[in-house]
Amino acid sequence: MVTADEIGSIGIFAGLSDADRERLARAAADITLAPGEYAAHEGGERALFAVLGGTIEAVKLVDGIPRVVGERQVGDLFGEVPIALGTVFPVGFRAGGEPTRVLRIEPNDYHAVSSVQPDIAKWGGISGCWPVIEKVRAAGLRYCPHYLGAGIGLAASAHLLAAVGGDGLLEVDANPNPLRSALCPGLEAVADGFASLGPAAGIGIEVDPARLRALCI
Repeated sequence: MVTADEIGSIGIFAGLSDADRERLARAAADITLAPGEYAAHEGGERALFAVLGGTIEAVKLVDGIPRVVGERQVGDLFGEVPIALGTVFPVGFRAGGEPTRVLRIEPNDYHAVSSVQPDIAKWGGISGCWPVIEKVRAAGLRYCPHYLGAGIGLAASAHLLAAVGGDGLLEVDANPNPLRSALCPGLEAVADGFASLGPAAGIGIEVDPARLRALCI
């Protein structure tokens, strides 16, 4: 069984709270591999692994022949690229010449503790959020701005997320909101998980007085 202390010994999780370490420890699979046994095959579905004991070899098939192209030691991660990009494993990972212990974390369990959501309206606006986001990114976590349904704050949050970069997600209320739609039409047109913020200056809101007037009670 993986312990909370073992979770905390892995660099990317060192900054987690005690409660999040415990939760991740309960969710993680504790796997012992025989020499040469695979933890993940090339082309396999994504998951995040960390080496707890022994050695892991990264293996690439070249003309059907496995070639060792890298190595992971105790404390090292593998699987972070498929987790971040939502892809399959580009290479396989197998135990080296000794029994090897790894932990496996499923994507949903990883993302549950890897995202931080400061609210732009409660953390000092863009200038107040920026140093917080820098610390979030430096800790290897994901910035996913949280905001309620109002259009102006949501547009500002979207621009901040775009400026920061990375693989964060914008939280958008799924309920109908005519005022938000009037102020942020770009966020209504989502294709493949992405929305265009447009070329307008500032946070991109171009007010249509007639449309807003029609929404007045």
